[in-house]
Amino acid sequence: MPENKSVLDQIKDEYARELGLDSFYDALREWAFDIGIAKTIDEIMFMDEVCRRYATACSKASLEKGADNARTEHTGKYIGSYEVDKDSITDPDNIVLL
Repeated sequence: MPENKSVLDQIKDEYARELGLDSFYDALREWAFDIGIAKTIDEIMFMDEVCRRYATACSKASLEKGADNARTEHTGKYIGSYEVDKDSITDPDNIVLL
């Protein structure tokens, strides 16, 4: 596996380690032996796409909520000069898990 793993691949490896395996690919080898490699790869590709779509939907909903809850602060530099309080956007309360 290349050094530049996607975040999804990093999460797979992290979860595999929590299950006592060295990496996701160790888990894949174990499952493939039990149920067959072709079926395993098809299921993984399917779930990867499901995860990407879910993450996209959650990200969009979180960005919309963050935008709705964004606060501005007068900078005092100029009349009508405001800055967005970035912490108000990244507040954990704005994270949406659908």
